[in-house]
Amino acid sequence: MILTKIISFIRNEISKSGKIGKNLIVIVIIKFFIIFILLKHFFFKDYLDKNFKETNEKINYVINNIIQ
Repeated sequence: MILTKIISFIRNEISKSGKIGKNLIVIVIIKFFIIFILLKHFFFKDYLDKNFKETNEKINYVINNIIQ
């Protein structure tokens, strides 16, 4: 419900915005794509799957590193 309201708000604002606003929105979307998809894929390899076999080992590793 909240997600649909957010999406409809964004659609309304995009349709109301001018050419500069639409260009800025496209730039922001491209930046998010670069940050979350490309950087994660190339720089943050699947460390946990390579180094730990059991789920409990993965959980313990994450918990210990969050605490420190």
